[in-house]
Amino acid sequence: WLHLRRASLAASVTKVPRTRPWSLPNSARLTDNEVMETILVGIDDSPNARRALRWALDHAHEGDEVVAVHVWHMPPVGGFEPTFLDPAMFEEGARQTARDVVADVVTDDEADRVSIRVVGGHASGSLVDEGRSADLLVMGARGRGGFAGLVLGSVTTGVVNHAPCPVVIVPPTD
Repeated sequence: WLHLRRASLAASVTKVPRTRPWSLPNSARLTDNEVMETILVGIDDSPNARRALRWALDHAHEGDEVVAVHVWHMPPVGGFEPTFLDPAMFEEGARQTARDVVADVVTDDEADRVSIRVVGGHASGSLVDEGRSADLLVMGARGRGGFAGLVLGSVTTGVVNHAPCPVVIVPPTD
């Protein structure tokens, strides 16, 4: 799965069966001697984010760095970002969430392969920016079933349409 060409995936992502991630078509694969080096995984406190992190670890090659990226933002109050709230408090909360997610997913043997990055900003824009230094970006789908499940969420859509690297969307379990 990780033998993917460095290329924008805008309009190239295809849905594959629910048991497998959405990915590039086979025509976009690299040769066996080319490997990924940096795999970013967009995480939050959801089961689908945990599934995406697990997928990235399971498919990373030895020596690849897996970076769990958690994006946080100041909550708006009355349509404005409140200046009376301490951003450090929200950043530390995001950092703890990221630590908890990684601790839930990563085994002791894998711990040295995973790093955590916490970024302030809008989720899709921040993940796209972080993707500039990555070979692959992995995200969990938001987990809707039926007809609604055919439509990606706004963050996923933004990332897929603007990412500077290949994107894999890991579907939820049924």
